Amino acid sequence: TFFMDDNVRRAFQVDNVVALVDAKHALEKLDESKDDPASKGTACAQIAFSSTVLLNKIDLVDDEELSKIERRIKQANGTAEIIRCQHAAVSVDKLFNVGVFSLSRVLEEQ
Repeated sequence: TFFMDDNVRRAFQVDNVVALVDAKHALEKLDESKDDPASKGTACAQIAFSSTVLLNKIDLVDDEELSKIERRIKQANGTAEIIRCQHAAVSVDKLFNVGVFSLSRVLEEQ
């Protein structure tokens, strides 16, 4: 909604939209919209709008589960960068001043 205000749009830019995904519960949350994919659940919608996905708590699931989760994330958003992490610890240079968010891309994928 901040894109709607001309003054805000001129003064600020959205550099990156980050979604934090809990690896332990990711598939369960992503399955919430399985019966009605057009409506998309909250988790899918957040991932679809993001430019970066932090796949957190990777120590709580095995590599096979992580691969499944990453495939599902890519189904929701084929262009988002997925960064595996624990305790949401990620270098700030991967999150700020990266210039990766594109509203037109998000709207195009919808």
